[in-house]
Amino acid sequence: MDKYEKWISCLGQRLKEERNKQGLSREKLAELANTEQGYIAQIENGNRVPSLRTFVNLLLVLGSSSYSPIFDDIENINHLEVSN
Repeated sequence: MDKYEKWISCLGQRLKEERNKQGLSREKLAELANTEQGYIAQIENGNRVPSLRTFVNLLLVLGSSSYSPIFDDIENINHLEVSN
């Protein structure tokens, strides 16, 4: 797994942790973020990268501080390498 894939996996894990912390089902989070429950599941499982629109909607629903640990994780992954 390369650094990009690790970060995507971490993104999904953080999303799931925060959703559970706030007592939201995937269905409710999807409704509030104006997306589909299956899409949330794919993001949480590291199988999809959310679009910028979805990412922003998730930040708005969960609170922007919910994702600050994700950006900290980028530093831990050590210079994220994005493949073309």
